[in-house]
Amino acid sequence: MPVALPFRLIAASGRVAVEETLKAVFSDWSKAWLGEDAKCSYAVDSDSAIGPDDEWLIVGNAPESWVAWNLADSQGRELVSAMMKQSSGLSSKPSPLTSALRQEALLDLFRRIQTLSSHELAQQYQGEKRQLRTGYGSGVVHLQISGILGQQELLIGGAVAEALGAFKPTRSPHAQAMVQRGRTLGRYVAHLEVLAGQAEITVQDLSGIEVGDVIRLSAKSADALLVRSLTGKQPVAKAYLGLQGNHKAIQFLEKVGK
Repeated sequence: MPVALPFRLIAASGRVAVEETLKAVFSDWSKAWLGEDAKCSYAVDSDSAIGPDDEWLIVGNAPESWVAWNLADSQGRELVSAMMKQSSGLSSKPSPLTSALRQEALLDLFRRIQTLSSHELAQQYQGEKRQLRTGYGSGVVHLQISGILGQQELLIGGAVAEALGAFKPTRSPHAQAMVQRGRTLGRYVAHLEVLAGQAEITVQDLSGIEVGDVIRLSAKSADALLVRSLTGKQPVAKAYLGLQGNHKAIQFLEKVGK
């Protein structure tokens, strides 16, 4: 499957903010639905696969603006058991009552996320699951919950995750070092350029180019781009091209050269 571009870039500090915000929202939600003594632990990563045959409750209105909860039978029973203060014994097939209870609880969780992200999450997603943007470069955040709820999965679409990261900005652990370095270097400005790729065409083809023509570059869609200084053309780093808010952005992967 081709990589969807542009990449949605969330810096490390932004991802920490997303994680902290999600944990706080989920903690408040679990106390409301499971009780003050509800104990849960969380793990956040970017593993965002939604299989075509998996059952998810998905709310949202766009391929990047959505939230999804895994409704696998075993996970559904554990969630309802925790809400009803039962350790086990529920039927393997959820009843209309337990299904309604589970859905109401999850919609309340989604509304809490909507309040912070300003993304419309009140209605169930009407499109096909394959239209949701997930995987490499999507910015999707995967929250795994364990403890009283057993094993649960919550996926946050890239646009919602980006909004949650902006809601609670977290100071980068490198911020102070960057300030000191800036003072040392004074007001010197470095200009960078990003090389998208190269192409070789004849002069005849070049002279005949018209609006709408497409030229294929040497770089593949998943390749990192080279960042170099505009003056001196010295390689600086390899990076991915993507979006941050409404602006194009690059995310450094590794340093290049001295």
